[in-house]
Parts: sequence; C-alpha cells; structure tokens
Amino acid sequence: MRTRMAGHAFGALLAITAVALIGGTAWNLRSVEVPSAVAMPTGVALEAGATAPDLQLERVGGDSLALADLRGKVVVATFWATWSESSRQQLRALQKLQAGYANQDVVIIALNLDREREGVAQDVEQLGLHIPVLFATVADQLRYRASVIPTLYVIDGAGKIRHQHTGFLPGVEATLTRQIDALLGATSGQRTMD
Repeated sequence: MRTRMAGHAFGALLAITAVALIGGTAWNLRSVEVPSAVAMPTGVALEAGATAPDLQLERVGGDSLALADLRGKVVVATFWATWSESSRQQLRALQKLQAGYANQDVVIIALNLDREREGVAQDVEQLGLHIPVLFATVADQLRYRASVIPTLYVIDGAGKIRHQHTGFLPGVEATLTRQIDALLGATSGQRTMD
C-alpha cells in the first residue's frame, strides 16, 4: 500500500514538474520572434550576372554608405554575424586582403546582421577591423538571398555580382585575389597578404 502511494506521489510530482517546465518554456518563448518561412531567404545566394541590389546602410560609428556610391570600384561585400566563428575568420582574412588593395579601386565591406547593435562595435574593435562595417537588416539579407552566414559577394564596377561564396574556407584569400585582379584588369595576380 505504502509503495503504491509513493508511486502515485512520485507520478504526481513528475506530472507537476513537467507542467511547470512546459509552462515556463512557453512563458519564456512568448517574446521570441521567429521569422515566418516567407521571411527567410530562399534558394541560393544571388549568382554571377545578377545586379547587386542597392543598399543604404548605417556604419558602425554613425554615418551611412550606399552601395550605389561605390560604382566604378570592385566591391567585396560579406554578410556576417558576431555569433558566427566562420564570419570572424572571414573578416580577419578580408582585413588582410584589403591591405593588399589599399591604393586601388577595391572596397571591402562587412554587412552585419545582428539585431543587437551594442556588441558589434566591441567585436569590430576586438577583431581590429578597418574595413567599413555596416548594419544590415533581414530585408537586406533577403534581397541578396544570403541564407548562409557568412555569404560573400564580389561585385564589379558596374554593380554586377561576379562571384559569390557561401561559408568560409581557409585560403579563400587566394581565390578572391584572382577574382579581384581579373576585375581590375590586373595581369600579375601577385599579391601579398601579410
């Protein structure tokens, strides 16, 4: 009899705990915004030949930049987030790459997708970035169909996407150098990224 009562008490305690956990989880999730399937990027990233959508974005630090203002230059634009280690690795590589093109018509920009902007400036400082870091939105991400973080685009001087890369692969700098040099009309392809 006593064992049966203990079993019922344990079962009741287990049921109350389950209800409390489910209720607590539901209560915490009430404020989490989950984008609908319609709002998420679909398909693959914009491909070579597509016109790069123009964006007017605020920089970390306050001023703004429009992609249209960069016409005539080769633009390397990456969508990234502070929580993505692949993004951080790519940004370090892009910082080195930018140094090799300091006096040429090449602009590398980082389009940050974090909703909380406070930590972004700290990450930029921690990474030692000197490339423009801009705040992008989910709508901007949708326009570029950048469903993988990071997603990088190489855009020619006419505003056409010439190459896109999803994710980060170590050594991508050599590939980007060849792609940028081809767009600049360079023949040497010799760059150092010290």
